[in-house]
Amino acid sequence: MAKSRNKKKTYRRRRGLRLLYLLMSFILIVSAILVSCVFFFRVEEIQILGNTRYSNEQVLTVANIGAEANLFLLPRTAIEKRISDSMPYVDSVNLKNKYPSTLILEIQECVPLAAFRTDNGYWLMDASGKVLEQVDESIASTLIQVEGVSLLDPKVGQPAQVPDEAKGKFAALCALLGSLQEHEIAADVSWIDMSGETDIEMGYLGRFTVRLPLRTEHSATEQGSEIYSLKIEALKKIVSQYLGETDRGIIDLWEDKGFFRPR
Repeated sequence: MAKSRNKKKTYRRRRGLRLLYLLMSFILIVSAILVSCVFFFRVEEIQILGNTRYSNEQVLTVANIGAEANLFLLPRTAIEKRISDSMPYVDSVNLKNKYPSTLILEIQECVPLAAFRTDNGYWLMDASGKVLEQVDESIASTLIQVEGVSLLDPKVGQPAQVPDEAKGKFAALCALLGSLQEHEIAADVSWIDMSGETDIEMGYLGRFTVRLPLRTEHSATEQGSEIYSLKIEALKKIVSQYLGETDRGIIDLWEDKGFFRPR
């Protein structure tokens, strides 16, 4: 009996030593990995992609990535926020690692589409409703001139604010701008008039007045964006397949297929 008990104690002792050895080995391996990450993955090169509005030097200054930065220990969220908050034309920033020592900053920039005239000048806005900058008339005239919706105290880099009674129209405007950008015809639109109670009018190709329904009930949703996307598809089809280069008039898109009235 004594020999049996001794064998059990010896077995438990050996098993405990094996577990202790495995635990210590695991800790040593993890520590070695962490140490190697700190010492062998320092940021030696930074590549910036997608920036056209700001120079590499401007982006690096705002990003404020230290000389001893490590690919695994970077405060990525803070860096992305600093860039987005300080640079109005930056829509999003994505940090990627390229081992062993390169950090890539992928920048997606906002596209100015619409210009609003206020008492203190012109303000540019993208399809999401973000105010991008204040400009003079010469620059504003190259973009879509918006009438029928007024901005309240616009601030660069912030979402545009409008009167409560105009929020439905503003959502419809943003959905329409997004569809124009999606179908790559925003540059062909010179103005958008949101002053109507039931419809939107816009100037297209310098020859057509386009009438669209004002959908305030769905405009802020994916359904609203899809409605205007289908309308723009119909517009492109009418102009490309049924109208010539000398045609001028009104393209009415209230119905699904739309129709043309010459003038």
